[in-house]
Amino acid sequence: MAGSLRLLLACLFLSCSMAGSTQTTPRIDEPPSAISFSDWKQESRTETSTEYSLTFHSAMTTSVPQNNIVPLRIFIPNNASGPVPVVLELHYLGARDLNVERALAGRLTSRGVAAIILTLPYHLSRTPPGKSSGELAISSEPADLIATMTQSVLDARRSLDFILSRPEFDHSRIGISGTSLGSIVSALVYALDPRIVDASFVLGGVDLAHIMWTSSRVVVQREALRKQGYTESSLRTALASIEPKTYLGKRTSGSSLVIGARYDTVMPPSDTEQLIAALKEPKVLWLETGHYGGIFAQRKLLTEVATFFGNEFASKPYIPPKYVFAPTLRLGFLASTGPSSAFDVGIGLDLFRSHSNHEFFGTFLVTPRGPQAYLGYQIDKGFSIGAIGSARRIGIGIMWSTVL
Repeated sequence: MAGSLRLLLACLFLSCSMAGSTQTTPRIDEPPSAISFSDWKQESRTETSTEYSLTFHSAMTTSVPQNNIVPLRIFIPNNASGPVPVVLELHYLGARDLNVERALAGRLTSRGVAAIILTLPYHLSRTPPGKSSGELAISSEPADLIATMTQSVLDARRSLDFILSRPEFDHSRIGISGTSLGSIVSALVYALDPRIVDASFVLGGVDLAHIMWTSSRVVVQREALRKQGYTESSLRTALASIEPKTYLGKRTSGSSLVIGARYDTVMPPSDTEQLIAALKEPKVLWLETGHYGGIFAQRKLLTEVATFFGNEFASKPYIPPKYVFAPTLRLGFLASTGPSSAFDVGIGLDLFRSHSNHEFFGTFLVTPRGPQAYLGYQIDKGFSIGAIGSARRIGIGIMWSTVL
């Protein structure tokens, strides 16, 4: 009874965003109202592309003035002789700059594809004073999550309206690419807007309730939800209107690329697998690392994303590589036995993992007591038991670790 009442109250307060929405949250599956766009402003020019900037008013108005203005960064290849295909880029949660998106834009324009970078709500210039970028983007109130995710999707769809207002872009060849949080938003936009023909999802997933209930990135919000009486099941009901799986099944055309990390604790691999299952014959690339380990393969991954769009827009087959090297880095806390038993913390590099169920692994750790080798057997989430060896001793130990 209490759970049902709580869900009813959440529905009644959908009009309240975490920063105080001043209007009722619209349906996420309805397009934003049409507006006129101002002309863009040239910012810089390189040998391969020209960068422009533009702002427009968000499709949702909140009490945070900065959040109501949506900035776009537009990159046009200099060698364009007519309308060019274009990719809309969405960044990750907490982005403090757009360096990754700019790097992808450079790879796209070198292939004759334009790029547009959208700043998501409560990030970068859309952040209110006294808050950090992205701090307000994920709330422990379902109504707030619905409002912010809806605003993100409507801003992205209004960006597509902008694309269709410009003769520089080929309106029949539009793609979208997102990373982490940007990937979740991209999945919704891809599912809801048929103007997008191709999409790439990097370190993303679906089943928002499961992500909120298991991700290492939202521990504070999850505990707040529990204190309010939510369970994963009731949260899934509350977030049904913004769940990508609700809409992806209706998508019958288009091509997609999914890049996931097998040991991701931020975006659980099972949720990436659900995204793969919800798409129509996606191209898939798995990294043998965690959510942040992909940074060591960033150049290669951005090249693969750009190649995917370049090939798909040119009607050429794209085949992802079977393997992209990204080191499996591990943060571990060890307790060892023996004559010199001790507690240690270390950063490790995995040397091998068993290929069947990933239960056995060996890692080389740098700790305050010197380098150590660990051969372990996974016994529970994060916990393993195994042998610890150093130049001075060999013993039995227990380690809790997480792959970065």
